[in-house]
Amino acid sequence: MQIVDIVGDVSGKNILLLQGPMGRFFNQLEHKFMALDATTFRIGLNAGDEFFADARHFTPFRGRIEEWKSFISEFYIQHSIDMIFVFGDCRFYQSDKGVCI
Repeated sequence: MQIVDIVGDVSGKNILLLQGPMGRFFNQLEHKFMALDATTFRIGLNAGDEFFADARHFTPFRGRIEEWKSFISEFYIQHSIDMIFVFGDCRFYQSDKGVCI
C-alpha cells in the first residue's frame, strides 16, 4: 500500500504536520510527501518537537495558550494549508478546542 492510497493525492498541496510523535515518524512522512511534490510545514510546541523536525520546515510556537488560535489561524492562511496531519487529539493544540480552522 502506498501513501496516496491512504491520504489521497498530495501533489502540489501544502501540508501542515502539527507536532508529532517522538521519533522520526513525521520526518519519514514528510519525506514521502515531499517526494510526491507536496510542500510541508511543521509547528512544534516544545524542544522535543524541534529536535526531531527538519529545521527548514519548522516553526516553533512559544506563545501562551490564549494566543494559539490566532497563531494557527494566521499560519493556516499565510501558508495556504490544504491538509493537516496531527498526532493525537487529547492535547489542547490538536483538539477541536485548539484547531479552529
